Formats: sequence, C-alpha cells, structure tokens
Amino acid sequence: MCALAHSLEAAGIPTVVVSLIRLHSEVMRPPRALFVPFELGRPLGDAGDVKGQTDVLEKALALLDHAGPEPVLVDYPDLGQRSGAVWRAPFDLPPRDQPVTGRALMREFEVLKRHFEAAQSTRGRTSFGNADLSPDAVATLISNLLDGVSLGEKRVSSKVIRFAIDDLKTLYIEAASVVTHSVASAPLNDWFWRSTLAGQALTTLRAEFLTSEDKGRRLIANFIVPGEWVDKLGL
Repeated sequence: MCALAHSLEAAGIPTVVVSLIRLHSEVMRPPRALFVPFELGRPLGDAGDVKGQTDVLEKALALLDHAGPEPVLVDYPDLGQRSGAVWRAPFDLPPRDQPVTGRALMREFEVLKRHFEAAQSTRGRTSFGNADLSPDAVATLISNLLDGVSLGEKRVSSKVIRFAIDDLKTLYIEAASVVTHSVASAPLNDWFWRSTLAGQALTTLRAEFLTSEDKGRRLIANFIVPGEWVDKLGL
C-alpha cells in the first residue's frame, strides 16, 4: 500500500495509508499514514464497531490536510483500551493449575464443544473447517501431538496440523463469543492465550516444533502463535 501511495501521489492524487505494520510505513515513508494497532485484516478495528471504525476513518482523512514536504506518520490509540471494560467468557473452564497434557486439553475441549455447537446453531455459520476434520478429530489430533502419541501409520501432513491448530483457535473464539458476539477481538485473544489450557498447549507445541527434526513442523512453528503474542508471552 505504501508503494501504491507513492505512485498515486506522483500522479497528483492525495493519499492516506491506514498502516497495520508500522515498520513498513517507517521504511517506505508514504506522504501520510495512520498506524492502527489492530489485527491483520481489520484495519478499521473490530467488526460491528461503527463508532470506532468511523473514528479511524475520520482521523485518517484528517491527514489529507498535511501537505508538507516531509511524510507524516500518526499513531492511533487502541480502541480496546478506551472503554476500560473487563470481559469474561460466558462460561467457566476447568482450572489451569494442572500439567499441560492431552487428557487435560480434552477435558477443556468438552466444555468448549457444547458452546461452539450453540454458536453454530445461533449464527448458522462458522469459520471452523480449514483442516477438513470434525471438532473431535481436531482436539484429538492436538492432544496426541501434545502427548507425543503416534499419529498412526498414515502420516498427517504439516499442512493439516497447521490448519487443525487454526481450527482449534477458531472453535474457542467462536464458543466464547456466542453470547457477547459484539466483543472486541483483543479481549477474546487475551482470554485465549492467557486463560485457556489450549493457549498454553499451543505455546508448548510451538516450542517443540521449533526444534523438531521434522522440517515441515519447523516451518509451521512460527504460525502457531501470532507474533504479537510471542512478544506478550515472552516466548
């Protein structure tokens, strides 16, 4: 987008870049850029937050008043920090003060599964299914990986493992947001990575995969935990 902004500006068309990766804007120096601290794919903030999204657009468009020779890069505050509201999942999970094992993960999964099924029924749609496995099969696969259990004679590809991990995250997030569907993504992700055994299990798998003899697992290791959470969790 920064390169495109330079091209449009050269043609006499003023531009504003809504930047999700600050480093790119710092290096490529578009004439006007608003850095937003949101997830990739959500440059205007959380879905359904009309007020917040409008505010982002207004602050971005206001940068069109800047016509100086030097580029301007403005930071936008995180919408999730403005309300000060504390979010809790609409259900309780088994205590996390237990070893991170496949059996413990399956106990937690059984709680989440009921709420995930309710979410599917309520919404009539889901983003679950990248691995083309059932929820039970996804949970079993991750549990077996966690315990080092053989996956059988038929090798499970690293691609399927990566998609299964993505599906597990989706299952938890959709289950947790079924009642409070308008909750921002920041507290949902904070809940997943800090409060669930699944989040702890995935950080464990990431560490194991990074040093695995299997090249495929080493390649997907960095996709298991988002970069921002690698930093937040000190991994």
